[in-house]
Amino acid sequence: MIFTDLIMTCSAGDTTLILMKYGGDNSISADCAGVANGNNEIDNCGVCDNDASNDCITDCTGVWGGTAAGDVCDEFCYNLESGEYLELDECNVCGGDNSICTDCAGVVNGDALVDNCGTCDSDGSNDCVQDCAGVWGGFSYLDECGGCDANVNNDGFMDDCGVCDIDILNNCTQDCAGVWGGSSIVNCAGACGNVIEVVELWGEYYDIDTTYYINFNIGDFTGLIPREIGCLTNLIELYLHANYFTGEIPPEIGNLTNLTGLDLSSNQLTGEIPPEIGSLTNLTNLSLRNNQLTGEIPPEVCDLIESNNLNLEWGILEGNNLINTCE
Repeated sequence: MIFTDLIMTCSAGDTTLILMKYGGDNSISADCAGVANGNNEIDNCGVCDNDASNDCITDCTGVWGGTAAGDVCDEFCYNLESGEYLELDECNVCGGDNSICTDCAGVVNGDALVDNCGTCDSDGSNDCVQDCAGVWGGFSYLDECGGCDANVNNDGFMDDCGVCDIDILNNCTQDCAGVWGGSSIVNCAGACGNVIEVVELWGEYYDIDTTYYINFNIGDFTGLIPREIGCLTNLIELYLHANYFTGEIPPEIGNLTNLTGLDLSSNQLTGEIPPEIGSLTNLTNLSLRNNQLTGEIPPEVCDLIESNNLNLEWGILEGNNLINTCE
């Protein structure tokens, strides 16, 4: 039997043209299943049928009919640009190279950062900081006066009066009342206060500048010799012989450097001779006899006695309980 293959059917208007191949074997129009003019097709896995619902598909790795699934699929992605299935990098970039999430130390998804001085680490506590001059990692600093540099030799300091400079020689000092920058002084009476111009002694007022002589010999004065006596620095003679003065000789008498005569004899004075008396280098007469003085004679007084040729035995030792250290 001789077959004819249907090659083509064409219609134009009312005319239909049928092309036939005489003596054919239907191979020209057979589908993958060998059915002439059939509708079976081979899918991407090589399966031939006419059921499109079971056509082969790619798995997550891009393999047709592959079985990759689960965790494996989490590592792959579809790249729209290339149309390929690629691996996800650790930065979650499809087909990436981990570059966008690699830190400065080369650690993928690491937390190391480069600070402003170029140091790469993950320790934020040691990050580079700006100095006072705005230099990252610089060594300049602010001194107490607000000066900014790295030179320790020109640092300013704030003194206790609020003055800031580099000159330590002009630093504020405390006065005798404990006030920084205060004006109180230890006056001639040994007290903290203001300068004394007039001194009250035994009920009388004595001008410091114009008082040269005090002579109260053979009187009835009692009590202590006032410390204020040391304010009368222009005194030339101080005679308090034969009264009833008690207590110690005030060291402020050493301020009276213009004295030529000092007579405190025949009182009831106690304690030791103050070494300040050695400052009275103009003395030609010194009498402390007939009191209740004790202790050693200070070396300053011994030097004065020797240099001014004063009478040690009669003027000082007699009538006292002193230890003679002047020999």
